[in-house]
Parts: sequence; C-alpha cells; structure tokens
Amino acid sequence: YVIGQILSDQSRDVIVENIQKHLVELGEQVAAGSVPLNQYEINKALTKDPQDYPDKKSLPHVHVALWINSQGGHRVKAGDTVSYIICKDGSTLAASQRAYALEQLQKQEGLSLDVQYYLAQQVHPVVSRICDPIEGIDGVLIATWL
Repeated sequence: YVIGQILSDQSRDVIVENIQKHLVELGEQVAAGSVPLNQYEINKALTKDPQDYPDKKSLPHVHVALWINSQGGHRVKAGDTVSYIICKDGSTLAASQRAYALEQLQKQEGLSLDVQYYLAQQVHPVVSRICDPIEGIDGVLIATWL
C-alpha cells in the first residue's frame, strides 16, 4: 500500500495523509485482534535437519521444527519451510525464543500474540525505510501512527 501511494501521482501532502490513515487503521486492527492469525506467520526454510543445528534455541524456526517433530506424524527436515508466530508467554525471553507454531498458540493456555513485536519489528522498520525519502515522515511519526 505504502509503495503504491509513493508511486502515485498525488501530491506529497495527500500521500502522507493516506499513509497516515492506513497505518492508523492497521494499528487499530492489530490492537482489536481483527487481523487473522495466519497473517502473522513468519516462514523460514531449514537448511539442514532441525536436530543438526548447533544453536537451536536462538533460531525460532528450528525451535518450532523440533516441537513439530516431537508431536509425531509429519517430520520436518532440511529443505522444509517452517511457519511460526512470536507470542507472549509470560517469560522475559527474547522474541526469537518465544516462537510457536500456530497450533500451539491456538491450543496452549498462557500464550497470546505479541502484537507489539509485529508492529515494532516487522511493520515499522519496513515502512520507515520505504518512507525515508518522503519529507515530513520519519520513524517516530510512523511509530505514533502504528
């Protein structure tokens, strides 16, 4: 959406206003829980079998792959793509250590979507980089809109 606005033939003021409206709406939708959970999934491919990674805990996709493999049934292996969601789990661990499969989030008590992570780490940096050349928009302003 943001790129479409930047590439449009509208005036800078209209572009800034439209981006602001969109980001405010996005922030409100995220806060209200009206964005489907699958929209939060992060997908990452395994370059080797999950058990072969030396630092399994700091790699979210490996952590989730090991959990999937522990459940029986489908086995995740090198070349497979693993989907995960960053959750609040009551711990103070880094976000990379709070990755869970969508199934875990839906079934495990005490887990909730970490919406602040997504707004601050997934949306904000990308929008900030895209909007960097636009006079009148900066990272602080984008953060307030979200």
